[in-house]
Amino acid sequence: MKDNQHIVQLVEQVRAGDQQAFRRLYDLHAKQMLNSCMRILADQSMAKDALQDAFVKAYLNIANLKDARTFSSWLKRIVINRSLELLRARTKSLEALPDQDVIEEVEDEQWYERVSHQQLEAAILDLPDRARIILSMYSFEGLTHQEIGSYLGLSSSTSKSQYRYGLRLLNKKLCKIREHEI
Repeated sequence: MKDNQHIVQLVEQVRAGDQQAFRRLYDLHAKQMLNSCMRILADQSMAKDALQDAFVKAYLNIANLKDARTFSSWLKRIVINRSLELLRARTKSLEALPDQDVIEEVEDEQWYERVSHQQLEAAILDLPDRARIILSMYSFEGLTHQEIGSYLGLSSSTSKSQYRYGLRLLNKKLCKIREHEI
């Protein structure tokens, strides 16, 4: 966990013109933010582009940040927005999945405990864009369905149903992986 007081000091140093302080902010946040980009874009090159664009935007707009204590969440919003912009430019598949009001629950909620981190990551990246994005934003980024809906222009109930749809698809993918291991 990053020390918030240290981040506040670095933000203030950046505002005073210290470019090395921004480099330290980058070093503290880059890995986590790149992971966020990857979960949305499922493409290493595009994720790196999104990350770079987001940090440039953060650097250029850091003077507009009202409260330095919120730097990390502010940066995450920039990262998510830039990732979604790149995804929209690449494809319209966010609209490709049908909205479903009722989707059955995943039967075994502990399925993820029986697979490796690499298998889980690969299966998530293999999900359709909309399902992957919503699953990632909710499960890994900690956003609420209302926040996800706001980012994607969806209702919170659609976000919830697509989240469950993504879980069901992920469960099926991981069941196939486990079957091949037996």
